[in-house]
Amino acid sequence: AAGETLLYSSPLPSLSIPTYPEIERIALDLLDLAEGGAFTRLLVVHHAPTQRFQYESCVQTLLPPDLKTVRRQSRRSLVKPGNDGPALLTHVLTEYFLLGLYRVILDSALSEQLARVFTMRLATDNARNLLDQLNQEYNLASRYAITNALLETLTGYEVTIDR
Repeated sequence: AAGETLLYSSPLPSLSIPTYPEIERIALDLLDLAEGGAFTRLLVVHHAPTQRFQYESCVQTLLPPDLKTVRRQSRRSLVKPGNDGPALLTHVLTEYFLLGLYRVILDSALSEQLARVFTMRLATDNARNLLDQLNQEYNLASRYAITNALLETLTGYEVTIDR
C-alpha cells in the first residue's frame, strides 16, 4: 500500500484460478466505491508472465479507461444504442473494467502457478542431484568394502600358506 489507506480488500483462492463471478463481484464492489467518490483513479500492480517461468511486475490503469489504447486494439463498429444510450455506455464501460480486472488477476494467478512449478522443478533437480551424490558415495563405499574383503581374504590365505 506504500503508506496509502486500503479502501478495499477481497480474498482470492491461492491454489486455483479465481472464477469469473468472483472477479465480477470484486469489479462491481470497486465500481460502487468509485461511484461513491472513494477514488477517481485505479492502478493495479500485478505480476504478468513474460517467458517460460519468468514474470515481471506490471502497473495497469483500470480507471479511468485509456481510450487511446482501446482505439488501437479494436476495430470500430456501428452500435445503435436504442432508447437508452447512457445505460449502454455504462454497461460497456463496466464490462471493459471487468475484463481488464479479470485479465490482471488471471495474469497474477498464472505467474504464481508458474513460480510454483519452477520451484517444484528446482526441488526435483536438487533431489536428483542429492540422489546421484548418495549413489556415488554408496558405490564408492561398496567398492571399498569389496576391496577390503578381498584384501582380508588374501591376507588370510597368505598367513595360512606361510605357516
